[in-house]
Amino acid sequence: MRSGKGGEVVHTPTGCDVQCTEEKREVSCDGVALGHLLVFTPDYLVSSRDPPVRHRSVVFVSPTPTFSTSAVISTSLDLVGRDPDLLSPGRRPFPQIRGARVAAMLTKFETKSNRVKGLSFHSKRPWILASLHSGVIQLWDYRMGTLIDRFDEHDGPVRGVHFHKSQPLFVSGGDDYKIKVWNYKTHRCLFTLLGHLDYIRTVQFHDEHPWIVSASDDQTIRIWNWQSRTCISVLTGHNHYVMCALFHPKEDLVVSASLDQTVRVWDISALRKKVSPAEDILRLSQMNTDLFGGTDAVVKYVLEGHDRGVNWAS
Repeated sequence: MRSGKGGEVVHTPTGCDVQCTEEKREVSCDGVALGHLLVFTPDYLVSSRDPPVRHRSVVFVSPTPTFSTSAVISTSLDLVGRDPDLLSPGRRPFPQIRGARVAAMLTKFETKSNRVKGLSFHSKRPWILASLHSGVIQLWDYRMGTLIDRFDEHDGPVRGVHFHKSQPLFVSGGDDYKIKVWNYKTHRCLFTLLGHLDYIRTVQFHDEHPWIVSASDDQTIRIWNWQSRTCISVLTGHNHYVMCALFHPKEDLVVSASLDQTVRVWDISALRKKVSPAEDILRLSQMNTDLFGGTDAVVKYVLEGHDRGVNWAS
């Protein structure tokens, strides 16, 4: 499930082609209204190609050693139980994949919102953040299957959400052009970062530095220092909506994907000189003058070849 504008045809991860109008709107894959949050164990692998049952959405699940619970997340509908023959021994409804087995659902959360836009695992606790099209952010305990808390200050859909690795914080970005940093212990929005001029697609904390990277439909990527609450760099170059932007886990790089059919890799090594909040404030005016030609972040690689917009790169 993806969104777009201006007649752009967007290729979604589930293999569905979505024709979008001038208005920003959401559509569902295979005619299914998506509103369920599922957790799958990685014991099985299935394919999203050629679903055996019409109007059923099948999720591609792969093992991940990152989480102690060995779970991965999807925002699809449940397939289990809808066609018992799919699980029958000896029947192979999907193209055979070496080592493939049918996915087993660990738990399922249901919400009144018909669309789950963003998800984030907590690094240590059995928690999931889910940002919804309704504008609400939900905090779930996926082991207990219970809703722990909810946060509701955005005006419109919240598309991106991310836990901080070590602090009791998470960041969110939405269609109200706002980035909000929250303390989930005090249940408070600590502050709001303003600067984007269109929908915010993704937000992410850096693992080491006090930075947040955000991607927006205003065709820019912004890097913020959340301690000084300032924007320290604006990355320009895409000529369509920037659907995602993510920090490299080890190197001074950012990757971005856009509906301009390119993936760009940015070198942000010069930003290490800006880790001091005081220096951020002193150089803020300089950053503004360098908005379309600054040297803090430069394009290192431009990957071309897609014949449609790119929704995600990591």
